[in-house]
Amino acid sequence: MDLNSIQWAEFTIGKIFQVSRGKRLIEKDRIKGNVPYYSASASNNGLTDLIQNPLFIANDCIIITTFCDSYYVKGEFTASDEISILKNEFLTEFSGKFITKMIIANREKFAFGYKAFTERIKRQIIQLPVNSNGYPDYEFMDNYTRQKESEQIAKFTSYINARLEKVKNFREVPKLENKKWNEFFIEDIFHIKAGKRLTKADMIKGETPFIGASDSNNGITNFVSNTNSSLDSNVLGVNYNGSVVENFYHPYKAIFSDDVKRLSLKEVEGNEFLYLFIKTIILKQKSKFQYAYKFNEARMLRQKLLFPTDKNGRIDYDYMENYIKKIEYEKLTQYIERKTMNPQL
Repeated sequence: MDLNSIQWAEFTIGKIFQVSRGKRLIEKDRIKGNVPYYSASASNNGLTDLIQNPLFIANDCIIITTFCDSYYVKGEFTASDEISILKNEFLTEFSGKFITKMIIANREKFAFGYKAFTERIKRQIIQLPVNSNGYPDYEFMDNYTRQKESEQIAKFTSYINARLEKVKNFREVPKLENKKWNEFFIEDIFHIKAGKRLTKADMIKGETPFIGASDSNNGITNFVSNTNSSLDSNVLGVNYNGSVVENFYHPYKAIFSDDVKRLSLKEVEGNEFLYLFIKTIILKQKSKFQYAYKFNEARMLRQKLLFPTDKNGRIDYDYMENYIKKIEYEKLTQYIERKTMNPQL
């Protein structure tokens, strides 16, 4: 199915949907229960609570927050007064998901000073595919979304199977509390290499990840075609500025900001399992560092970290690798079991 092969037209939201507004129920008045409560959140699809004392019940609707984030909600729910609720007789789960993408295209016009309140939502114009009669083509939107979702599920299933194959041969290891641990200086364990400054003005768009001092998106803040001496892969990128001590594993080739140090193991060749274990160890130091007390190179070199050790007192890299493999294997098999029991997950 091709989006370019169909006709499109503009529609005012209030003309094609019944639009209502949620009702405020402050946190102290909510009683824990099973009814999903939605509010103006950009995370978790807007779901903020589960309650048993809703002021009203809606079901199978599109919701829009005051910042124009939009989601389709399947089944019964309730919502705060920061939510606009859209419903009509033609809406399905899959056409609803299609339409939310069209609504989100209007998001950039809304902000704290100009929120997407219900009356403004009613006047918003969105583009939708149309049938031969010029009405929204809900059947096309439903079928298109089903197809795309099916393709994504197939890709995800393939990924899950590939990951299981990679971690299934893990060796059983003791629990963390049953393992002996010792302190080691970072400089004794890692090669530490600096990033290189690249300003936004000098960035050229491309496909190489640029790693900045961020705490999200694996530290990737841009994609560029620039290259420099910081080009590296199979390293931990550790922030010593910005979101200090946050760190991410980078198996791919990337270039690094001068606010990010690249750490690679000295004694063994690192891999994703070792670095993901070490990532958490480093994060344990976060509380002592901040903007006024940076995790600079001098402090980084002399920072002590606790590592699991073998009977000879050396860092037990084999333990760390198998520990992470075991965790991933257990999580993947649990997911598959839940998916088998409930295919809608």
